Amino acid sequence: MPGKEMPMQNGINEKVYVNKLFVVCHYMHQISVVLAYLIEVIKKVRSFNYFLPILIMVAITMILEGVVYAGDKESTYLRHIGAIGNVVVYAYILFTAVNPLIFTIIFPMSALVIMFKDNNFTLIQSVGMIILNVIDVGRKVATGVTGQEIEQVELQVLVLSLYASFLFIATNIINKFNTNNVQSIKEGQERFKNALDNMMTVSKDMTTSIDSISREVEELRKYTDETMSAMGEVSDGINQTANAVSQQLERTEVIQKNVESVKEVSEGIVESMRNATNDVRTGSEKIKVLIDKGVVTDKAGAKVVRELSDLSRHTEKMQDIVSIITGVASQTSLLSLNASIEAARAGEAGRGFAVVASEISKLAGQTSKATDNITELIDDVSDKLDGVIKSINKLMDSNKEQNECAEDAASSFKKITAVTSEVNNKAVQLEEVVKQLADADAAIVESIQTISAISEEVSAHSSETLGASERNKDIADRVGKHIDNLKIDADKLREVNYKR
Repeated sequence: MPGKEMPMQNGINEKVYVNKLFVVCHYMHQISVVLAYLIEVIKKVRSFNYFLPILIMVAITMILEGVVYAGDKESTYLRHIGAIGNVVVYAYILFTAVNPLIFTIIFPMSALVIMFKDNNFTLIQSVGMIILNVIDVGRKVATGVTGQEIEQVELQVLVLSLYASFLFIATNIINKFNTNNVQSIKEGQERFKNALDNMMTVSKDMTTSIDSISREVEELRKYTDETMSAMGEVSDGINQTANAVSQQLERTEVIQKNVESVKEVSEGIVESMRNATNDVRTGSEKIKVLIDKGVVTDKAGAKVVRELSDLSRHTEKMQDIVSIITGVASQTSLLSLNASIEAARAGEAGRGFAVVASEISKLAGQTSKATDNITELIDDVSDKLDGVIKSINKLMDSNKEQNECAEDAASSFKKITAVTSEVNNKAVQLEEVVKQLADADAAIVESIQTISAISEEVSAHSSETLGASERNKDIADRVGKHIDNLKIDADKLREVNYKR
């Protein structure tokens, strides 16, 4: 049974390769035979008429083989054309030769039939060789042979029979092994195909998963970049807030010192007004003493004028301080608004800072209200101080005239008593306002210190978050590169399967 052809490893079809090798070897064999007998003709051992049929038969066989091979390199007719042409030439030479070993000339070409792995073709070839040699032996016996020639004839039949038998056996065994090998190869190919199919499925799944992961990583990169940008803005905003808070803290400390000074002055004013009230009360009873003490009173009045002038200047400074506090409160409110906006941009990470910013805004509002009240009170005190100064000036005038008119002095003392009482009340109120201002300023200082501490903590956390975001971005970039490499490998695997 004919063997099954398989594609060769280098991609050349086995039939084409075997036919080509057969044609080349047959050409070499036939040309060798022609050259051998041509030499015999040249040596005049053989005649040209004997040589001409050999040349014609060889030429016809070679031409037919060339035409068929050129038309179809896989044609099965090549082996039959070559075998028939070889047998015809062999028969002609075998029946006309005198050399007892001429029967061996068919051995080279008959050995090539093993390449076709066709038991029937090999059997026909072997039987044909045996028949031709049996005919040749019969012809020799019929014409008469000597004892030595009988040994040669027997050897010829024995050798041809063994050769043909061994040739058929070898072909049969080769075909069996080839069939087993083909089956093994088919099974291996099937397993390889299944493995490649599984690899293709896995490759498709892996490609799909890689694409999905790649998209997720790209989203992660995008979110990481946005987070880093937002955290950078938050960090800048926090640093600006911290700087502003630090400056505000310094200003507030200055305000606190000024408030302490105002407090001391107001306490002095209250004490002075109390003393003045007592003096006025006793002044009515001791008007004569007051006249005698006119010079002393003038000095005391001058001192009061100076102190009130100082107090007036302090109230002006307090106005400046309150204006600064108002500006600081407004700036703090604006900073808290900016911080709230930045916290909103930061999303979940800025929620805690948004609460702090809201509290800062409330404190700024409360500070603004307190400063408005303080401003109103200071304006009122300033007005009263102006009145006091005017009254004291009148007191000074009265002191100058007291020696001339005691009655006018007594009347003036009554007015002084009333005015002094009112001034004393305002001084007490001023003392209370200054105390409230000091308490408010202390609260502002404490709040600013708290804000500063929180700002530093938030800044530290934002820096840590920014660093973590940068590390996450680096990790995402590395993961993205690994995924790209995996995708390239998966695509290569798919390309290999497609080529298969």
